[in-house]
Amino acid sequence: MSKIKQWFLYKYLPAYCKESLTEENEQLRKRVQELISEKKELESYIKGMQRGLRAVKKIQIVNRGD
Repeated sequence: MSKIKQWFLYKYLPAYCKESLTEENEQLRKRVQELISEKKELESYIKGMQRGLRAVKKIQIVNRGD
């Protein structure tokens, strides 16, 4: 949160709003961190699958019209 926005909120909001705002912001920060870690885990899984698929030998089928 920018300093101006933070100053404005803490100066003009009632006490109960300040508390709920800080609690909600903290919960959202935690959720964002969880989602970031989940994203990293899924990206590493995808990279592993791509690498594994590239490493598999290609099967070539040759059809001859004899």
